[in-house]
Amino acid sequence: MRGISTELLFDYLATEKGFKVLRPVFDNGYDRVIDAGGRLSRVQIKSCGLKVRNGYRVSVERHKAADYNTKFDYYAIYLKQQCVWAIVPARELKGQTVDITLTGKYSKYFNNWDVLR
Repeated sequence: MRGISTELLFDYLATEKGFKVLRPVFDNGYDRVIDAGGRLSRVQIKSCGLKVRNGYRVSVERHKAADYNTKFDYYAIYLKQQCVWAIVPARELKGQTVDITLTGKYSKYFNNWDVLR
């Protein structure tokens, strides 16, 4: 149920920001397609609640390193305890487990919905 609620929150926020949100019928390796004026982006949605040190651990290991460039374009990672989204290009994570901190390497991706335009 946790994944579904995160996906629905993503749908709501993306729609509010003016995107068209498309849901694939079959499991194609991504959760949503965002249509921004004809530009389509495939998005894998993740939620994170596991706090480690001063950040949050996000596991994207189930996707093989080669998948990030062929199956989807972005990760939309929801940090539940901070109520913040990180829209990260998939090539930045490459199928690894990462720790995201509020001031670290990935902080530049917080609430950067415009990258989908």
